[in-house]
Amino acid sequence: MPTNLNARNVTRAGTRLNSGLDTITTFDLVTSAPMQWSENVRMRFTSSQSGSNDFLSSEVHTPQFSVNSGSILVDGSSYSNKFTSKHSQFIAPQEGYVKSIQGYISATGSSGCAEESVVISAWSKTVDASGTSSTPMNLIFSQTFTFNGSSDNLVFAVDSKLYGTYSKITMNEMEGVIFSIKRIPKVGALCLKCAASLTMVFESTSKGTREEFMFPSLSSAFNRLNETISSPDSQYKNTPGPIKTISE
Repeated sequence: MPTNLNARNVTRAGTRLNSGLDTITTFDLVTSAPMQWSENVRMRFTSSQSGSNDFLSSEVHTPQFSVNSGSILVDGSSYSNKFTSKHSQFIAPQEGYVKSIQGYISATGSSGCAEESVVISAWSKTVDASGTSSTPMNLIFSQTFTFNGSSDNLVFAVDSKLYGTYSKITMNEMEGVIFSIKRIPKVGALCLKCAASLTMVFESTSKGTREEFMFPSLSSAFNRLNETISSPDSQYKNTPGPIKTISE
């Protein structure tokens, strides 16, 4: 008795090959692709913050960089264990590195100010979890900008790919990324106010994923491919009439 296959009547000569249709072939699919996270960092730095130390973000008003770190931060030196919980802008969700830092910085109220330089830096910092020990800060990126009392409309590009110094430091899961800003005084009292908006992209190291996928395999018989699938038996005949009528 004919069997309908793909809307065609197929004779027994063809259906005898159909057993292979129930054969499922399993393959392992292994992929390796990095993941990315982005974080916007806004910085507000006013003339009320005196001194040339690095300043960190306020835990009360995050955009305000008003907390004096107490020193000019030095790459590789150890600092307070609480810096990460109070001042970090990002916590690494898994092992990876900061791929890029890009954005803009401009002066606000710089008219009448003498020449002044501002340095924006990004650091990685570990944490002594459940402890109190100071931990090292490692410099990821640093860029210097010099303002000389020019228009407040003057904008500098912040770009780790084009300017300053950048180190592709491998960070472990749960390490923090901390931004800081400092002045380099030239002549006279500190005067400059500035604002910056940055986008930081963190990229994970490549992680392999393994999945299984399955699909029906083409059966074979008589040393040939299952022609019931690729080209039904030549004795088939079209099913009378349309399979489905679609109204206009």
